[in-house]
Amino acid sequence: REIVPEIVMAFKNKKVMEMIRETQEEIVKAQKNDDTESMGFLIQKTMILNNLKKEFSNGLGGRIYQNL
Repeated sequence: REIVPEIVMAFKNKKVMEMIRETQEEIVKAQKNDDTESMGFLIQKTMILNNLKKEFSNGLGGRIYQNL
């Protein structure tokens, strides 16, 4: 009963980690193109994703699963 919710949360955490990585790559591209509007949006997105990652970490007892 306990393992399934933990596995689902770990999977969601992995997806959020991937999205953070992709968003960071997009920020670098926006910086190169001097696209400040996109950078602002991407920074906000990163902050939201980091909050989700923190929630998942708390739900997993402080553990962050990076490779599943």
